[in-house]
Amino acid sequence: MLKDTTAPTALDAIKVFADQNYLGPKGAAISIKIETGALTSLSFSSKKVTVTLPSGQKLVKDRVIQRLFRLQYAGAATAATATVTSTKLTVTVDAQSTDLLFTTYPTVGALVNKLNTITGLTAAVLGENKRTAATTLDAVSAQDIKTATHHFRADVMAMAKAINQLQGVTAEKQPGAFKDLANIGNTALVYTDVLDATNTDWQTGIDLLQRFDVDWVVPLSGSDTVHEMVKEHCVFMSDTVNMERRAVVGKSDNTDGTLDLNAINYADTLRSNRVSLVHLGIYDRNDSGKNTFYPPYVTAALVGGMMCGVRPGEPLTNKRIHCTGMQRWLLNPTETDPLIDGGVLVPWRTYDNEFRILQSITTAVSYDEDGTYNFNQNEMSVGAATDYLSKEIRKVADELRGQKNTPYLPLELKARVEARLKQLATPEPEGEGILIGDDDNPAFQGVTVTQGTDWMTVEFQASPVVPANYIGIVIHTAPYQGAGTV
Repeated sequence: MLKDTTAPTALDAIKVFADQNYLGPKGAAISIKIETGALTSLSFSSKKVTVTLPSGQKLVKDRVIQRLFRLQYAGAATAATATVTSTKLTVTVDAQSTDLLFTTYPTVGALVNKLNTITGLTAAVLGENKRTAATTLDAVSAQDIKTATHHFRADVMAMAKAINQLQGVTAEKQPGAFKDLANIGNTALVYTDVLDATNTDWQTGIDLLQRFDVDWVVPLSGSDTVHEMVKEHCVFMSDTVNMERRAVVGKSDNTDGTLDLNAINYADTLRSNRVSLVHLGIYDRNDSGKNTFYPPYVTAALVGGMMCGVRPGEPLTNKRIHCTGMQRWLLNPTETDPLIDGGVLVPWRTYDNEFRILQSITTAVSYDEDGTYNFNQNEMSVGAATDYLSKEIRKVADELRGQKNTPYLPLELKARVEARLKQLATPEPEGEGILIGDDDNPAFQGVTVTQGTDWMTVEFQASPVVPANYIGIVIHTAPYQGAGTV
């Protein structure tokens, strides 16, 4: 942890992590050094960071400094000062103080614009920092801005960025505003055990996923709270943001999740067409070749990886799982059927000693009003095919967004949508085989485009391919009725 120069107790300013690929015993193979840099002046000085790798290679960043804006008071008052904390910039002219909250003025540009409205103050953004967050400012206390111009900086953030540009280490600025970083001699990074992620950590990571186009999410956690976060994320991103995605979750290695009845009850709690649940862990070889037990959420990661490895619409039903054993050997159908009916995805050990997914389902357990099994809600592969269909048609429509909304544009949109649907309905290997149909039951039909003043809507019916979950065998026996004479 790099400290700042706050007195009397220095604050944690930057946390530095070592890349595990460079770690020696207990993390002592990487060291870091902070010293005064080559760029100095009467009012500020830069920093220099040196990271030494296990090989002895030294990686250096010098002249680490980031000046954000300058400020000076030139009015008639006898004194003017500025103070920066983690939440605000305060300007005091004689006895009159003005607080500029970072929630109100979130960027350097906004701060500077406001400062220039205060009588006697002159402020200017330095460099390309107009949109830089105001919360990155380093702390200052009662800094004189009357007798000389002061440059307000973000050197702590600059140092974190500089360290992140070096091989073998990662830096993370801690929350709050800090004074100048303290210099340290060559110091080995100290090994610490990995801390369990908090719910806040999980929510931060899940929120970050909103910025990325992903198809499958698997949290390596058995926490009910984390699973609920992931479910809400998938529902929100699919229904509101139009970035469809699905999740596979698993409990930890305890009776709360691994007993069949508890798993069925937990699936009922999750109950979503966008979440699948596995409840049994697996055995497999670790890096040392030892047969090791892995909890159900690792099984979920295997299933999620398998879904990423097949084409949309391809079911995992009856697909092999690469492992050396299952947590329990379930009897099929007496133990497996209740699980499937309850919305639990069941990997099982076959009687040929193989490990396969019995049926790739979600936790939805959904039936239409007439009692018909809802494949789109219940089957992972059908739902994934529908998601892919939605994304592909959205791409086609987006190519025309922003065009002149003439009477001919709906015809163009319809033609493009039908062309893409035909590709999706063409069987493999010539096509993608996402949609299925025949002459009497077309793969898609009823493509209609409705046009408004500045909008269009395309609507159609399509039939995503469904899995062959069951194959019955009927054998008619008859006695041999031949006759012969010897």
